[in-house]
Amino acid sequence: MKRFLIALACLLPVGCLSQPETDAEKACGAAELAYLVGQSGSVLDAMRFAGPVRILDWNQPMTMDFNPERLNIRKDEAGVIDRVWCG
Repeated sequence: MKRFLIALACLLPVGCLSQPETDAEKACGAAELAYLVGQSGSVLDAMRFAGPVRILDWNQPMTMDFNPERLNIRKDEAGVIDRVWCG
């Protein structure tokens, strides 16, 4: 039992490391648009997107369906983009 706990303790920090981006995460182009985080949501008005996009306000409900090709952009209460992801 002691060996199991030691082995488990050695593996736990590995889960905290950032994992390489998968093909599913690259499908919508979120990685290329990560620079938008921290910018005003008004920058989106001048942008064009090739695939499906969902722009969410901070308190807006969203469906839980997963579409790896859909780009999701969320704005906080102040209208600043705080997250960009696929799904």
